[in-house]
Amino acid sequence: MDTPVNVEPYAQRAVPLSELINKVRRFMRDRGVLNRLIAGEESSDEDIMLAIDLCISDFNHTPPPVGKFDFLTPPPLYLLIYGTIVKLLESKGLLESRNSLPFNDGGLSVAADKDQRTQAWLAHFSNKFETDKLKWKVMKNIEDSWGVSLSSEYIIVNNIGWISMIY
Repeated sequence: MDTPVNVEPYAQRAVPLSELINKVRRFMRDRGVLNRLIAGEESSDEDIMLAIDLCISDFNHTPPPVGKFDFLTPPPLYLLIYGTIVKLLESKGLLESRNSLPFNDGGLSVAADKDQRTQAWLAHFSNKFETDKLKWKVMKNIEDSWGVSLSSEYIIVNNIGWISMIY
């Protein structure tokens, strides 16, 4: 009987930068044809690359230390995308706050509340990212300390496709 081998999960494989940018853009629905109020895409590729870089830096500097992550060895894809979105929303919120101008004329008040909506989304994604990042880092720290020999039997269930060579 073959011994089960732990393989790298799909979500932790290296993803080319262009593919990662496309995944972030797809998740945020940031496409020219979907943006009705602005022409083109809201975030440039350079903005997304900066957000990815900031997310990886955040991941590296949050305890517990579980290794060094970079573009070639990224954190799990799910956390990388969520962290990138947090950084993009922070940047967008700064821009909206700076360009906010309420208008009042003859009792008619006009003020865009985009700033508040961005803050609400930022709070949602930020809380989810920070919670899941901490859970993953604690899990990884425990796994590195005890080794995979003491891991749960769920490792077999979760990787059954790899073990039985279905994929």
